[in-house]
Amino acid sequence: MKRTFILTALLALSAPSAQCLAQGSPTLPVIRPKVTELGEFRDTTMNGALTPHEAALSPRGTLIAYNTANDLRIWDVRTRSSRVLLKGGSEVVWSPAGDAIAFNHQGDQGAQEYVWILRLNPVTGEPTASPQRVSLT
Repeated sequence: MKRTFILTALLALSAPSAQCLAQGSPTLPVIRPKVTELGEFRDTTMNGALTPHEAALSPRGTLIAYNTANDLRIWDVRTRSSRVLLKGGSEVVWSPAGDAIAFNHQGDQGAQEYVWILRLNPVTGEPTASPQRVSLT
């Protein structure tokens, strides 16, 4: 009952304001969102170990880099498949050219996290070099 009320209240509040904006000024554009499904993640583990925590879409929109509880992975939108890039890793971002990702990863001693980069083929997502640590602390 409570969820129905909140949803109804939100719809009631948003409908009049959208009409006011659209009718108030003929020069204001009406923005209609476009949603494109890129894939579906299925976690078949009992503890949710394969559930994506953070994800970043490549500049070309064909690859998604994401981390799970255990590793850093890449999802290919065209093939609808993923593969492990390395164990660990978090807070992934793409380079503007789409040929590298930067991410946090623990150092050799495992006590502190550092910023690393991994060069990738921007079309296939295959690593083209070994990960390199680029931060001192």
